[in-house]
Amino acid sequence: MPEVKNNKTRTASGDMIGSVDFYATDGNTQFLAAQIRAVAEGTPIAGGCPVKFEFHAMNASGTLTKADTIAPSTSATEGWSTGAGGTVTQQTNKSTSVDLNTPTGEIVMNNASLASNTSVTFTLTCTAIALGDLFVVGHKSVGTSASYNVNAFPTAGQAVITVRNITTQALAEAIVLGFAVIKSATS
Repeated sequence: MPEVKNNKTRTASGDMIGSVDFYATDGNTQFLAAQIRAVAEGTPIAGGCPVKFEFHAMNASGTLTKADTIAPSTSATEGWSTGAGGTVTQQTNKSTSVDLNTPTGEIVMNNASLASNTSVTFTLTCTAIALGDLFVVGHKSVGTSASYNVNAFPTAGQAVITVRNITTQALAEAIVLGFAVIKSATS
């Protein structure tokens, strides 16, 4: 962390400029269990510095790892930060299950033919989905626009996704679905 008060060294993008630490104890030793870090994101300008907040928590193996990042948006939109997502491609056919353990991402579907007015269902296994979470999915790119209905039913660790060809002809397209997990609570 640069010393910005005394020697006026310029803060660089990626520098941790502050933190809030949370400690726990095993009965003998006190240890850092969680941390919120303020990290410079970009080059400081006159009187200001763009900042993101990183949330770190200890995992089961005792390592402090980054769990999430929140950064202000200049476009006034909400969503997951760069690096939070991933991409997975279906292999055998459109009903082949896929695994992607990120809270947001893309599923590239297999290009097998889907008959007109027909649905296909597959499972996304995703540890980022908890019981009660909302799961948003839609046709994002590739393929014929407005030709598919997409919906999902999330449960702990997975979402069952159904894609329906709503046209009057068979379509053999490797459409790309975009998804995001929205954490939810009832209390």
